[in-house]
Amino acid sequence: MYKLIIGIYMFLLSNIYNHQQNPYFMANSEDLRALFDGFLRYKAKIEGSNEIIGMLRGYVSGEEELDWIGAGFQNVHYRLGRLESGLWLATREVGPAITKEGELQRIYSEDYLAKVLYSTVSGRPSLEVCLGVRVHRGGEWFDDNYFLIVEDLQRGGEADFIPARSGRSSGFVDGMEVWYDFEWDLPRSDEESDFRYLTNENMIHVHLDR
Repeated sequence: MYKLIIGIYMFLLSNIYNHQQNPYFMANSEDLRALFDGFLRYKAKIEGSNEIIGMLRGYVSGEEELDWIGAGFQNVHYRLGRLESGLWLATREVGPAITKEGELQRIYSEDYLAKVLYSTVSGRPSLEVCLGVRVHRGGEWFDDNYFLIVEDLQRGGEADFIPARSGRSSGFVDGMEVWYDFEWDLPRSDEESDFRYLTNENMIHVHLDR
């Protein structure tokens, strides 16, 4: 009986320690919100760029092709263009290993965005911007699509970009270490359906249904 009690105590203590070490609970929520508010300031700049929105609409409608710039097991990236500020943008889309359409895209995109925020707040510099996109396809036969607009770390091919090696989450951009490859790094959120960042008001919307 004594050994059983000690065993239960050690199990609970281990769970508490792991819970505290989980980056999803270590980060300060106010810091996370402040950083995400900084991302949202790019939303108006993107929506106000006729070039970026035109490329985005043409791409999701199948009328335009974007340059492929990289992919992983769970994701694929295409170059989107550059804002007037000089910031290069790319898409980060859920790869075919997971799904091509539907709510699961939103779950994985929310998860990645959260990891970008947690990484930066914990002192590991990540992307300058990461925002959700919702493509409204309309009709009962088609699910809406979800993906991310992120900083293009290759900067249109102008940067000295060294991608993350296998098993690591950071690469280098012009000699600066940047954390971005979180597929196998930080744990997933426990509440996959609790969208804190990819809410309708926070996403960029592209309507193909009208």
